[in-house]
Amino acid sequence: TQTGLQYVIQTEDLDNGIDPFMTLYDSNGNAGVQHDNISDIDLNARIGFIAGGTGYTYIKLENKSNNTPDGSEYCVILKETLVTPTPTPTLTPTPTETPENTPTITLTPSITPEGDDCEPNETANDACFMAVGETVNGDFKPPYGQSDDKDFYKIFVRRGIEYTCTTFNLSSYADTMMEIRQADGYVWLGDNNDRVPLNPTEGSEVVFKPGADGDVYVIITAFTRPEKDIEERYTYDLKCEGASPTATPEPTETPEPTATPDFADIGDVCEPNETPGDACFITTGQTVGNNFAPPPGYRTDTDYFRMFVRKHVLYTCTTFNLSNFTDTRLEIRQEQGFTWLGDNDNAEEFNPSSGSEVSFQSKIDGNVYIIVRPFTQPEPEFETSYTYDLRCSSEAPTITPTPSETPLPTSTPRPVNTPRPVVQPPTSGGNSGNNPATALPAPTIPLLPTPTALPTMTPTPNVGFVPLPTQAPQETPQPSNVSLEVLVYYDANENFSAETTEGIVDIAVSIYDNVTGDLLAFGYTNSNGIVAFNGLQPQGALRVNIEFLAVSQIVPANSGQIPIRVSPQQMPNLIP
Repeated sequence: TQTGLQYVIQTEDLDNGIDPFMTLYDSNGNAGVQHDNISDIDLNARIGFIAGGTGYTYIKLENKSNNTPDGSEYCVILKETLVTPTPTPTLTPTPTETPENTPTITLTPSITPEGDDCEPNETANDACFMAVGETVNGDFKPPYGQSDDKDFYKIFVRRGIEYTCTTFNLSSYADTMMEIRQADGYVWLGDNNDRVPLNPTEGSEVVFKPGADGDVYVIITAFTRPEKDIEERYTYDLKCEGASPTATPEPTETPEPTATPDFADIGDVCEPNETPGDACFITTGQTVGNNFAPPPGYRTDTDYFRMFVRKHVLYTCTTFNLSNFTDTRLEIRQEQGFTWLGDNDNAEEFNPSSGSEVSFQSKIDGNVYIIVRPFTQPEPEFETSYTYDLRCSSEAPTITPTPSETPLPTSTPRPVNTPRPVVQPPTSGGNSGNNPATALPAPTIPLLPTPTALPTMTPTPNVGFVPLPTQAPQETPQPSNVSLEVLVYYDANENFSAETTEGIVDIAVSIYDNVTGDLLAFGYTNSNGIVAFNGLQPQGALRVNIEFLAVSQIVPANSGQIPIRVSPQQMPNLIP
């Protein structure tokens, strides 16, 4: 999906026994809008939305019916349209030109567009600005021409100040979902559905501390889809407040008590490290003990760590020593979170206690951010018991100096045998010219060298056995624990470089040993078009095979990352 475009996806032509249920997911796999039936007599499901960013959006279809005959079919229709902005109020200030005409009164309804006072605010570009401490009223009635309502608000924040954004005064049946993101749209600061668990009427609340001065976006969506034609009754109030940062500077005169004893009792030694700005600095080889107890003022705990990396070096970050019930999710991002480098839930599939592990090859000299979140939210009373250790190791890129072959020793040249003189036998029979036959001298046998003078008899050391050079280097060294990352991307802008939004998801990739032909690994690309393979042990080069794209490529075992570019194609005007 692309920013600013409106999408409507709908099922049609249902066979008997099919009752679809549709769920919309964002690019991170977070569930959003859901829809069951268009009406009591129309079982089709339909979701319409305006893309707030360019990337992948996922639709999940489930069949609620248990009596569906085998072979039943249905159709899915996707419509993409450019969002035409609603008639802006600035286009109708014509009352000054026609002050006597009463029709100017009919223009006033168009000045108050359908929806709340901030509509349209469906995208970050149209976000409604609100001040800290201001209360804004909103509802979930979509603006004209749209089927869903997603409200974007923008506030200016200061670094280091703790902010609390809350929805309250919810009307009956209203259930809000709140998300906070930095102005770039990539850095996630928090989200929440129910401020009080299992009590939607209490609204949503997110507490966050920004790492820099600037704008942040507060995004409010309906957790449950409002009933059509009465969406304006699903109302809420939104307010963001900031705690004054001047409450804590006095203890600077006595720095001892302001160290970390408060957090040591409640969170781990790195707390507070809830944002990239407060990331805990670690080095390779260092083991850091952590837990998922949030620091004071936070309801959940997301641990940010910062590590300096070198270009072309292979790094592996792992969570281990997990306590009972702890299940970590590990994510690596470059710099301030713009470039995704990898993520992982379970190092061993379906085994949460195995921890998480991500391997990546750095492309820069600079900082990367390691983000560790609980995959399942800890119970509030036992958060300090949800512990884990984190360690990152590095592997230098000079592991495979195979091209420097040991030169073969120059063999000592054999002495050249002195050629034996060729003895011309006397020409027998007849004579040439008038020379008499008696004039031929008898052949002198002494022309042959004496046997003792042959030099080839004495240099026996040249036949002595020299250690064969082919046995010393022991060729075919078997690399251990080779890592390979395959990136499959659709080069939409034809710049021959993979952008963050060009990765192709769910592409099957097979890795073979090019020497033995054995299948070493198999996997699917994630939402960024990347699949990482660790622990490969090939006998030599690797062969990357992607059947869907008809790609079979032989690469060195130490390649690190292999980009597979899919060139853009002109789509036909009419698809049969």
